[in-house]
Amino acid sequence: MGAWASPQNQVPAVALPAGIQVASMGRRVGAWILDRFLAGLLAIVPVVMAIASGAVTLNQQALDQLGQLAPHSYQPFAHVTAPLLNVKTGPLVVAAVVLIGLSAVYYAGCWAWFGATPCQRALNLRVADVESGKNLPIGVALMRWFLLEGLSECLTAVFLVMLLNAIARTPTNEWLGTGNANVYGSFGGVGALANLVSGASSLWLIALIVSAGANPARRGIHDRLMGSIVVEPVRAVAAWPGYPPQGPAPVPPAADGQPADKPPEVDPGR
Repeated sequence: MGAWASPQNQVPAVALPAGIQVASMGRRVGAWILDRFLAGLLAIVPVVMAIASGAVTLNQQALDQLGQLAPHSYQPFAHVTAPLLNVKTGPLVVAAVVLIGLSAVYYAGCWAWFGATPCQRALNLRVADVESGKNLPIGVALMRWFLLEGLSECLTAVFLVMLLNAIARTPTNEWLGTGNANVYGSFGGVGALANLVSGASSLWLIALIVSAGANPARRGIHDRLMGSIVVEPVRAVAAWPGYPPQGPAPVPPAADGQPADKPPEVDPGR
């Protein structure tokens, strides 16, 4: 993207240079969905860390109790009084911090260094400073990530740590004894937190999308607070092949076979 000067393509309160326009909501949401998928794949790293460090392991006592039951016993967990998991909170918190850090690097790092995430680049989108057109400073990019993704991810990480610790303290038959996991009913406050995190995250996401769609410059709450804007190159409108016709229209022939605007040929022998 060139210098943010000589604005020729404008929306209210935002001046853009020639060849640049505000990104459409469809392309932004599409890139966001794809980015969430790619960023979600990074969760493999902290999961492997948690397993390798022994942060979360199956409780051998619970496995032994399961092994004492008949092979095809109905509702086998009904007689397992030991907790299903062993959890080490310290390594588990470290894995959660790594997960959040990878998300911050993926989003904020890409905005600050490249101007876009991988999926935004694939769709020709760019996140820029609305005043200068330059890439966002790393501090601003981190705050934009926190408003867009980080807040819900931090709350989710806290919930998961609390949930796994609750599972490690609760007899297995109290929440799997009927054959159906009853997380909300069995873990009390953790279940209430799950409802709160899920509801709040969904409402915040809806607020961001609605605020962006309703703004003439498609700047959501996070963009207006951080002074950012998402743009894309102006795309030429493609026409149907052969339409509109190129060049002068053909002249229909006259009755004698000669074009209407061409004088009749004269036989020089006459």
